Amino acid sequence: MRIEYSYSSLNYETAKTCPICGSDDFEFFSQVSSQPFFVNEVDGLRFLTAALSTYYKCKQCEVVFQNPHMNETDMNKFYSTGIYVNTTGVPLDAVLKDEAERAERNVKFLERCGVKPKSLLDIGAAHGKLLELAQERLGCFATGYDLFGKYAERDASTEQFEMVSAIHILEHYVDPLAALSRYRALTTKWLLLEVPKSRGKEETKGLRFPHLFVFPYNTLKFMLAKTGFQIVEMEENPDTRILGEIV
Repeated sequence: MRIEYSYSSLNYETAKTCPICGSDDFEFFSQVSSQPFFVNEVDGLRFLTAALSTYYKCKQCEVVFQNPHMNETDMNKFYSTGIYVNTTGVPLDAVLKDEAERAERNVKFLERCGVKPKSLLDIGAAHGKLLELAQERLGCFATGYDLFGKYAERDASTEQFEMVSAIHILEHYVDPLAALSRYRALTTKWLLLEVPKSRGKEETKGLRFPHLFVFPYNTLKFMLAKTGFQIVEMEENPDTRILGEIV
């Protein structure tokens, strides 16, 4: 079944200051076009159109952020109704392969760090590949939460886990600092975080319509400290992977 999303129905917000550090000193970074997955209607004619996303870079904290961007209500609709899944254009087998590879990298990272949590909550659990591997290799109780799919019914807001993981999720939030604060409330010890690596202006691979942010390492360090975490280990292979601990 095709899910159509009307571009004209989107509600946008424009930031006058950096969403991370509050500075008003930022500069144009890049513009990227999405695939033509939005449906517009003009004079009774319906056609597909792309979204043009504009990014700015904060001169203070160096985060790259999309501006303007969809407001939080429309962003939640974009994910919870399955629209995002239908706009990727990626076959399911490729999606599962990519998710399995990410799960393998992150479990190996935890093994190298010598960390085996007793319980794990994976935010944005998708098809559960990280959950399966964590239970198999780390021997922990693992469950997931997502806005769409088989983990969408779970309400984790009243539970705590020894580790919370968010793999390629933080860059999708309208307010990533609020998301990190929520993770802090959900975990009793550890945070496992992976985001697309910041590769500089010459590389815009991580810039696309659903990605509202690109986080340099120093920006992540600032954000984690602000929300009650310290970085224990970090690697970039090929993306930025961080093990954080509550302070």
